[in-house]
Amino acid sequence: MSGAARNTFGGPPILRADKVDPSYLLLATLNTGDHRGDEGFAHLTDLTGAILHTWKTGYETSVAHLQKNGDLFVAQLEPNRPDTSHFPGGGRTGILQRLDWRGTVLWEYRHEAMHHDFEVLPNGNVVVTVWEHIKPEIARAVVSDERAELWCDALLEVTPRGDVVWEWHAQDHLDPKSSLLNEFPHRIEWTHINSVRHVPKNPVNGEEALLVSMRNTNAVYLISKKTKRVIWSSEQWLTAGQHDATLTPEGTVLVFDNALHRRPTSRSEVVASRVIEIDPRTNAVTWELTGGPSSSERASFYSSIMCGAQRLENGNTLVVLSSPGHLLEVTPEKETVWDFINPFTTKGTGLWPNNAVFTARRYRAESLDVSERLPPPF
Repeated sequence: MSGAARNTFGGPPILRADKVDPSYLLLATLNTGDHRGDEGFAHLTDLTGAILHTWKTGYETSVAHLQKNGDLFVAQLEPNRPDTSHFPGGGRTGILQRLDWRGTVLWEYRHEAMHHDFEVLPNGNVVVTVWEHIKPEIARAVVSDERAELWCDALLEVTPRGDVVWEWHAQDHLDPKSSLLNEFPHRIEWTHINSVRHVPKNPVNGEEALLVSMRNTNAVYLISKKTKRVIWSSEQWLTAGQHDATLTPEGTVLVFDNALHRRPTSRSEVVASRVIEIDPRTNAVTWELTGGPSSSERASFYSSIMCGAQRLENGNTLVVLSSPGHLLEVTPEKETVWDFINPFTTKGTGLWPNNAVFTARRYRAESLDVSERLPPPF
């Protein structure tokens, strides 16, 4: 089910053609937590929402990353099974596939504990995030209830043959005293990695690293690929339940701060999300985007789960408000130049059609070898 793309007020998405980034949009609608085994899709569209290409998937899609040659890596929601019901809730995928331009499955990796994001490395391997049980001695340092079944995360680097050639375990490299578990979530999961990005040369010491967002510790981390040590972490509670940490060309970290369970600082403070840019060399916030100065404007810019942000090549920022399927392109001066409501829906079972997306990405024509098959983005 879908309709014509529109903006917040029902008009065309492009508000300022002279300022919008000329790039294509990749997105897929996600029915979170359902795992019914329905088929899925990922659409490549122009900036008006016109479908230029579609990949159909065997199961509902979660996160998709487009490659230069037109192949698509896509995480999918494996149907629920009795033996997977014990995993922590939220974000479980279980299936990762590589599809060619025609949708043929070139490669598949399955792991029942796989969840949320993944990253394709320059060498062709893929880093995935999986849940694992915490050792009892670590669990006791994280929570005081010794009866609790506690989970955390591991990162696995998987080859095209399916071999694990590198791994990183949060419980071996994070200190529970400094990476504190947020006091609000259900006490079953410590770290909750929801995004992972490869950084060839990180801005702190120039080493190869992985940039990860951990929702339940309210922090973003740079992890050395060589030593596995944490090179840098953002200050806890600078963000709250954040998602989609990425590194900009300037060496800053862009992240969607959901503000989930943020402690209020005044009686007039409202629950509101924001996008912030952090310089890991100084920990200074160098840019911030909110809904506006008033309480009502700020409150309207909110999504408690998922969401994302991407720095585009023209310097603008793509913002994804996941639950309402609302995407924006904003200039550095905070002018909205593209306002897009996702018109594609899944078989939702709620009060209205579901058009939520985990996140979305934009791609310039010059970054795709298949661009000659596509019309201009607008």
